[in-house]
Amino acid sequence: METNKYKILIADPDKLFLEKLSGYLSSDDRIDIVGVINDPLSIYPALSRLQPDALLFEPAMPKYDLYKLIRELCVLFDKTITIALSQYNFPELVNSTIELGLQGFLWKETDLSQIYTAIDTIKNGHKYVSEATQTGTNKMKVPDDDDFVRGVLLSFRERDILTLLTRGYDIKKIARKFNTETTTISDDILMLMKKLSLKSIEQVKFFAIQQGLF
Repeated sequence: METNKYKILIADPDKLFLEKLSGYLSSDDRIDIVGVINDPLSIYPALSRLQPDALLFEPAMPKYDLYKLIRELCVLFDKTITIALSQYNFPELVNSTIELGLQGFLWKETDLSQIYTAIDTIKNGHKYVSEATQTGTNKMKVPDDDDFVRGVLLSFRERDILTLLTRGYDIKKIARKFNTETTTISDDILMLMKKLSLKSIEQVKFFAIQQGLF
């Protein structure tokens, strides 16, 4: 029986890893690499132009909102299999991205031969999460001062508040948006500042912009 050959687009800001992964996958006759990019802004044009079967991407893209990216991929490119190939494997990241619609999650430290298996599994209607990520085997230590990690650990409500702050909304406008009291939003922002170890609204806004929440 003839093996399916999958067209893959790879997106990762780490050029050295891109070279390593491309070299590894190019030797697999079941996979055809149709594009390699390291700029998150190039993902949508590349998907439209190349129409790959699957997108492998690093979730920790600089200055880009991961959750917004996943939501848009699910709507705009619903025929393309989306798989995170991440330097991180902590449960909050895996669970939240799968919940939003990501179809697969692989940790970079695991066996890269799982990539074809992941695509094949998803193609047959199932989600795929690498075994090491599921079981916590060799799970990485999450750095407390990593901005990407701190951003992921925020709730969806907290991320929405951050986004509105960067768009110039004041507390009253945010409260109206959430149909709640201004004191509630003030408390939310104070909790945000504490969680992010920040001391002012301006620092919070800067953090949000750095994480692509605007």
